[in-house]
Amino acid sequence: MKSFLSLFYLILILVGFYGIFNKVESKHSETQKITLFSEAFGNKNHPAILLNAGAGSQSIVWADVFCKKLAEKRYFVIRYDYRDTGLSSQVQDEITPYTIHDLAKDALNILKKYHIQKGHIVGFSMGGQIAQFLGAYYPDHVLSLILIGTSTDFKPGFDAFEGKFKNEGLSPPNQNYVTWATRQVDLDAQTLDEKVEDYIKTWRYLDGNSPRFNKDYYRNEGIRNYTRTKLHKPYLKHARAMKSSFKDHKKAPSLIKSPTLILQGAQDPVFGIDHGKKLNSQIKNSTLLIWDDFAHAISPQNFDRIIEEIDRFIKSHF
Repeated sequence: MKSFLSLFYLILILVGFYGIFNKVESKHSETQKITLFSEAFGNKNHPAILLNAGAGSQSIVWADVFCKKLAEKRYFVIRYDYRDTGLSSQVQDEITPYTIHDLAKDALNILKKYHIQKGHIVGFSMGGQIAQFLGAYYPDHVLSLILIGTSTDFKPGFDAFEGKFKNEGLSPPNQNYVTWATRQVDLDAQTLDEKVEDYIKTWRYLDGNSPRFNKDYYRNEGIRNYTRTKLHKPYLKHARAMKSSFKDHKKAPSLIKSPTLILQGAQDPVFGIDHGKKLNSQIKNSTLLIWDDFAHAISPQNFDRIIEEIDRFIKSHF
């Protein structure tokens, strides 16, 4: 039971419970009878950027305005729903659960659908794990990696929610966050308004209780999150995928050869600064950027500077 709860709790960590340039193209890609929904922004002739969200999150965590602004930098920007999220297929995986390798292959199929051989891969939280797998195990399809709020090792998070706090290895999630997230499990939101209020509270916490937190933005995103799809419980499946991939994840960073930018927040309650530093030490061709006021959310007050750093990094290497 404790192990089961740890899977659920960890997802609270990783997702929070849950014009040429303005042209948007939507597609469904099929892989092994799984249909994946994606949208693209910008000109197909520009370099491709594939956005990978956190565990359990829909593609819309990468907001429309974020994608459009990034496309205005002369990129072809793609966001997509993971299996079991958004408008993609629900997968019956009780017999053979999928792994991060499977999710990485899904990402490759998205690129293939748009006839893209190589792309720049952006990954947030679990999306950063997927990005690392792409860079390590499928390098022929990767130009560069941008890793945001992620780690070389997710095991400390699982251990923390099982009550196993260790004094060695990478730091666990913030103890206050573990306590707070555990309490969230007891919430029994039923109505749309209740769910949206929980959504706002969760992202406020993941955003480090920033004084610039945009409540109206997250209210609108929460409504969209819960009215866009009926698939609202992918968390355990994504957690199983992460937990089954610890071994390959630990090996991945040292195998990455693509230029890599690591964005780490000093206020991140999930992955402390040591996680970003560890990534930086293990990925040979990497650059670490630490923001003192950044936490664990792709929030609107950070859109412009995230976009600027992505653009600066890519154009400095290509």
